[in-house]
Amino acid sequence: MMFNRANDLLGANWTLHDLRHTATFLMLDDPNMPPVYVQKILGRKYLSTLDIYKRPNRGDVIRAGLAHHARQEKPAQLDAQISRKQESVDLGIPTFREIVARTTAAATPPEPA
Repeated sequence: MMFNRANDLLGANWTLHDLRHTATFLMLDDPNMPPVYVQKILGRKYLSTLDIYKRPNRGDVIRAGLAHHARQEKPAQLDAQISRKQESVDLGIPTFREIVARTTAAATPPEPA
């Protein structure tokens, strides 16, 4: 068999099953090859059986990492925006410090003149 001769020449011990795995990885990496076609080519009953062949490419990993960091920064940015808005809006409701200051000032008797 030609495959065995190639293995002998290369000093390899690949099997036809190894080639099947390699072909599956290559087909699933092709953006123009729908996974359902790969499923049919391999004779798989369920599309989920191809999950073991999924591997993210470098761009996918970078995009996912950047998106994760962006999500982590958003709560901090929102907190900063909310606190700025709270400082700029005066609803006429005194803060706790203002209440304490007024209470302390009212409770202190005036000094004699």
